[in-house]
Amino acid sequence: LDPVEALPRHITRLTLPGGVRIQRMEASPQGARLALLGSDNKVHLYSGDPLRPVALHDPRGSLTGMAFSPDGKRLAL
Repeated sequence: LDPVEALPRHITRLTLPGGVRIQRMEASPQGARLALLGSDNKVHLYSGDPLRPVALHDPRGSLTGMAFSPDGKRLAL
C-alpha cells in the first residue's frame, strides 16, 4: 500500500519544513520510522510516536528508490 495513495483525496501536496516537497515516502515494516525523499534530493528520516526528525542524509547523485530492511533498522538507498 502506497501511503500517499491512502491519504484523503483533498490532500494534494505534502511538504517538509522550508517548503520542501515530498517526492517519495517509505515506512518501515513496523511503522516506527518514515523516510521521506524531498525535492531537495535529501532523505529526511523520522522516528518515534509522535514522529520527529532524527536524521537528514544528503546522498551523492540522484536516488531511484528507498527500502527499509525487514526489521526496519536499515534503509537502503
